[in-house]
Amino acid sequence: MADTNINKQVKELEQLYLDGKYTELKEKLVKDRDSLSPGVFHYNLGTILAKEGNLAAARYNLEKAKSLGFSHPALIKNLDSVTKKVQVTQYNSEKPLDIKLLEGFVFTSDSLFLLASLLCALFMTILLRMKLIKNRYIFVALLALSTTPFLVKKYHYNTTYMTAVNIKATKVFEGPSEIYEPIKEIEGGQKVIIGKSFEDWIFVNWPVEYSGWVKRQDLGVL
Repeated sequence: MADTNINKQVKELEQLYLDGKYTELKEKLVKDRDSLSPGVFHYNLGTILAKEGNLAAARYNLEKAKSLGFSHPALIKNLDSVTKKVQVTQYNSEKPLDIKLLEGFVFTSDSLFLLASLLCALFMTILLRMKLIKNRYIFVALLALSTTPFLVKKYHYNTTYMTAVNIKATKVFEGPSEIYEPIKEIEGGQKVIIGKSFEDWIFVNWPVEYSGWVKRQDLGVL
């Protein structure tokens, strides 16, 4: 019965969207939030905000839905459309090695690192059985080495860094206070990697051209 009610709610939301009743749709979405999965809520809210032209808030909600594991072809399409419309910095491979590592570890999912470790372990086990690796100590060392990227991702990058989207144009300051000079302004809808924090301020690590302190309230953490 619960699943039937949820499906009915989703269909009602879809119909309001098709009818272009965005204000009514937002009100119903907020009202029914507790009965919807977080992914469905953020996906629908992000889609509505995109239609209304609030691209920064739309990107945050669509990115949030993605981070929560919501899977729907329209999510990728809508997120791609919104990202192209906002004037933001994208992932760029033409960066120094340390920045590439930061981007790679933060933006790559844990499951891919785990899969790579498991494939490496399987490959080395095959080599051991074929006696191409004859020393078991070397085998154990290689096995431990294969898990290093996953462990670094899980216990360093996942605990030190987070991703966020600034929900409006945001000033970047040299230090964690407005007594410092503003360096730049980040356009609304920019996805950032954030690290250390101090009281109501948080440090932007990436994109590097926006490195500095911003007000926590201006960011939607994913």
